[in-house]
Formats: sequence, C-alpha cells, structure tokens
Amino acid sequence: MDKGPDIRLDESRAYSTVHGDRNPGDPHYRVHSFQDGLPFGAEGVLVPDDGKRERWSEAIEREDGTTKIVWHDPLYTDAMRKTLDKKLKKLASTKRVVTKTVKAPTDEDADEQAPVFGPDEVNLTSWLRGEINYEPNEIFAAVKKRYGISLTRLREVVIELVDDQKLVPESEVSQKLIVLLDDVSAAA
Repeated sequence: MDKGPDIRLDESRAYSTVHGDRNPGDPHYRVHSFQDGLPFGAEGVLVPDDGKRERWSEAIEREDGTTKIVWHDPLYTDAMRKTLDKKLKKLASTKRVVTKTVKAPTDEDADEQAPVFGPDEVNLTSWLRGEINYEPNEIFAAVKKRYGISLTRLREVVIELVDDQKLVPESEVSQKLIVLLDDVSAAA
C-alpha cells in the first residue's frame, strides 16, 4: 500500500480505547484505540496494516523455563481494509490534505465544487493541526453536532476546541489558526 496521508484519531468523535497487556510480537501491541473500526496508536496515528491474513502462533518462554504457545490474529480484517480504502479515496478525491502551502483560490477554481464532508467525516483534530482543510460550514456543522454549540466564526471554533474542549494543546495548533487566537488576545 502506498504511503498516503497520516490518518489521525479524531478525539472529538466517539472512539474506544484498548486496555490490557500484549507482548511485542502481537500485531495488536501498538493499538491503543479504535475509531470507525480502524486501529490507532498511542500518538493517535493510524497503525499500518501488517499485511497478514491468517492466524499464526508464537512460542513464548515463561519465567519458569516452560514454553507457551500463543496465537495471534491479523491486525486488519478485509472489512477494515475496505474501510481504510474508502477513507483514503475520500481524502484523495477532495484534495484537502495539506502537503504544501495552500494558494489562494482563483475565479477559475470557483467553477470546481469540492465534495462536501458531512459532520461525522470532519476530523477536527487534524484540522486544528493543519493537516487537512475543510470548508468553514463543514467545521461549524461538525462542532454543532458534536458539542451542541452554534458558532459562526473560525476563531470561536479554535478557542472552543483548544481552550474549552482541550482537543489538542495550543503548541500543536497550526500557525494559520494560531493567528486567529492571537487576534483574539490582541483585541482583549
């Protein structure tokens, strides 16, 4: 699989956490949470597919010198691979992943309409970090659905998500959005 954009856990949406002990040979060892059926590591980045499709066993030596056989399941199922492919195609088709400085739109760009993300598809965590761009109305809809707050300005959204919801630390917020926070501090 080609190395595409990093898919991050969106902490503003529902996700589950994984608890318990695993040994380093287990492909689930690095998994700390699941969202949309996909595994994410401790840093909130998608854990890559190990490519395995069958169960396999591993012999582990115990402290008393005996050997124990442990069975491991593959990290990804076919359904998870399909979900990941859909997610990557959606991201690629929208051309919203930030890979370089974004140029200002021209009148020619106005004829092209970018696909619209629904409120459940907007990753507010990645947006705050500057890894992906969304239209303001998509961000406002996502914030309203997840937090029940109607906001109409991006700086209000940034303040809500960073200061009140603590979605990401201020040190990780994109420079483009930090300017919005600075504008608020200067006005106060």
